[in-house]
Amino acid sequence: MKTPLLTLLLVISMLLFFSVSSFSQSKENNTNNGMTEGTWLTGTDGSKIATYQKEGQWFGKLVASNNKNAPIGIDVLRNFTLVAGEWQGKVYSIKRDQLADATIEPSKNKLLIEVSIAFFSKTLEWHNALAEQR
Repeated sequence: MKTPLLTLLLVISMLLFFSVSSFSQSKENNTNNGMTEGTWLTGTDGSKIATYQKEGQWFGKLVASNNKNAPIGIDVLRNFTLVAGEWQGKVYSIKRDQLADATIEPSKNKLLIEVSIAFFSKTLEWHNALAEQR
């Protein structure tokens, strides 16, 4: 009789443990973890990207460019989520008209964006527009 009760208590304890772990993890994923809303200078064509959060994911919209053909308003950063401590999502290449896998390493005044297409990767460095004005 004690064995079924002990087994039931063990099962309940495990369920509580996993429920609390899942709650903590999803709460952690909703925090910014270095990502922030702001405007970033890409260093290309005077382009500026405004980052914003929507439904727990991060995006970056092209808000200005010296390139008259640049599609202002398009999301170039898409669906970035925190996976195992790393921001992963997609970057839209306007010149190539394609999406590429990317990771972002945010810091206070810059974003390091590693873009991967097939076997090639390139790291972009975007600077915080407010920090550049100072």
